[in-house]
Amino acid sequence: MTSANESVALARTAVCRRSDLLGTQVISQENAARIGIIDRILVDVEQQQVLVFGIRGAGQGLRTLMLELSQVAALGRDALLITSEEVLGDFDTTGLEKIIGFEIMTEDGLRLGKVKDYYFNAASGVISDLVISRLGIPLLSGRIDTTYLLPAEDILRVGSNRFIVAQGAETHLQQQQQGLLQLIPLFKPVWEEEEVIPALPSASPSIRDMEEEEYEEEYEQDYEDEYDMEEEEDRPEEERARPQPVAEAGPEGEAVDQSEEAERS
Repeated sequence: MTSANESVALARTAVCRRSDLLGTQVISQENAARIGIIDRILVDVEQQQVLVFGIRGAGQGLRTLMLELSQVAALGRDALLITSEEVLGDFDTTGLEKIIGFEIMTEDGLRLGKVKDYYFNAASGVISDLVISRLGIPLLSGRIDTTYLLPAEDILRVGSNRFIVAQGAETHLQQQQQGLLQLIPLFKPVWEEEEVIPALPSASPSIRDMEEEEYEEEYEQDYEDEYDMEEEEDRPEEERARPQPVAEAGPEGEAVDQSEEAERS
């Protein structure tokens, strides 16, 4: 049988999913009082590490107090235990983000989606995997918007509301659930689209003009040759067989057409 201390140790080393913890009760070990619920989870963006929980209590109105992960006594499926209410307070959360909705983009500019959820170690707070989808809306079921698991180790840099991941990180994605939106071409993942082979550049105007001129000259020559052959075939056979008159030299060396001489005689 597992002891209470062993249960706490197991809970502290377990991998938690952010969405499963939101709304979890926070209970004080000092008096077993219900302090409130986990309202938000804040992450050190540069380190990709959960550091702070936002706790909203019934007696605090709209005010949310902060709880550092290091002050958590136990983190289980049904409750988060703290030693006492004294560990709660107002902390400077500059540099901490919810990271939900952060865009995921590869080094070569391929947009993979947005952060919808994530998994982290309950003891260290280090994020192990990001859950991403096209829209990155937590309330939108995976049955509608397809979700993928992306290893956090693929993150190279952090931008403004954006994680830059390694080139080719899309090959590391593991589909968790396929949504109906993926059946619509507009929402099909860009890395699954067929590669479009760019068209060859057209010839420059000067080259096109030269080719057209050469073609026109060849066409005109072929047309003239064919026309001459047809004209020759259309002439009467005796006319085609009649020899052409030959010019002879006249008395003063001038050429005299034999046909004209025959007519004069």
